Amino acid sequence: MKPEIVKVTVILLVLMSFALCVSSFVAARTCYVSPCYEGNGLALLWMVHDSEGFQVVFLSLFCLLHSISVVYFLFRASYTKFRYGLVLGSLQILVVLLFLQVVWWGTKARMVEDLDEHIGDSYYFERSSKCEARNLTECEDKPNCRWHGRYCVRSMTVSMVQRNKYLAVTATSALLALFQFFLAVMLFQWHQMFADVSEAPASAYSAPPSYSSPSYQK
Repeated sequence: MKPEIVKVTVILLVLMSFALCVSSFVAARTCYVSPCYEGNGLALLWMVHDSEGFQVVFLSLFCLLHSISVVYFLFRASYTKFRYGLVLGSLQILVVLLFLQVVWWGTKARMVEDLDEHIGDSYYFERSSKCEARNLTECEDKPNCRWHGRYCVRSMTVSMVQRNKYLAVTATSALLALFQFFLAVMLFQWHQMFADVSEAPASAYSAPPSYSSPSYQK
């Protein structure tokens, strides 16, 4: 029964790692508003910038490769204490990293909700060269442009679609961390099950008795 439980957990680990890869690729380089803010400073503040995208994509790919390596080390390769300890230790590290990722992306999803509640039925706007116009008629002919006071501005609404993508990263990270935690506990408790019974310690082998020549008595 124990081997089957471990195998099912490892299979779920691989599936959730793949799901995290998909959700991380979808969430990278997305903006909180539609259309995106322009300009180097504001664009970084109002989007998942490259460093955040690299972090979540890299960790998801690492988790997928790690899950595949767990399958190999536990069920394909011969048992060694080094390999077993490597799997157990890496699982604990990934649980911590994924927990931090859950907090980060959960906070990001909540921030998008707060931005939407703050603006209500209105919109965010910025001065943009794409919305240069001299009057209301010219302004309304341009996409995503509105006449605001005396200027034609670029209007932006909060994208709740992106919020759902961030929630997907949060949920898959949480489930993956949960499966990794359970697998680490099982590997710690059931260590003897994976130990190779044919592997005997070096002390179990004794040196052969020394040869002594027979003595003859007359």
